[in-house]
Amino acid sequence: LKYRLIFISVFVSSVALGIAYLHFSTYKYTAELRVTAVYSSQQLPSGIGGIASLAGVSLPGDKQVTPIALYSEALRSRDIADAVVADKRLMQHIFARNWDAEANEWRQNAGPFDAVVNGAKRLLGVPVQAWHAPDSADVQRHLQKNMAIIESQKTNVTTIAVNDPDPEMAKRLLSVLNSAADNY
Repeated sequence: LKYRLIFISVFVSSVALGIAYLHFSTYKYTAELRVTAVYSSQQLPSGIGGIASLAGVSLPGDKQVTPIALYSEALRSRDIADAVVADKRLMQHIFARNWDAEANEWRQNAGPFDAVVNGAKRLLGVPVQAWHAPDSADVQRHLQKNMAIIESQKTNVTTIAVNDPDPEMAKRLLSVLNSAADNY
């Protein structure tokens, strides 16, 4: 009887915690974009490797820098982050915690533990950075956490995936990133 009571209480507690987690967690949606390089007649690659790349196949040992590789690297660059910074609606969404819609300005959103963390940093000699409005470096950090670039080893198709709680904003972010990287 004693073990049954412990088992039932652990089971009920686990179910309650699971329900609470599902109730308070933020769902994230993934938007994906698949891209590949398109060659013009002047840019056609030559040789067997070139024919294979036109067919979407990457040969082993082919160390040539492809346009799709340049595109993938551009997505991680500061210039592309600058394009996201230029989209005010995206910035207000990505950094909603720091956006004050009523005052129409950025603000520092200090959490309850920020003073403790900053005090510990000072005590340990770790520099404490002053707060600033979100910028390109912050966008790059956000993309590093929420964007995946998956390059196929067999084809020249690259998949860019972005996670966001709002599927429409995920699509918008992908569109801005794609336009900026393509222009880059």
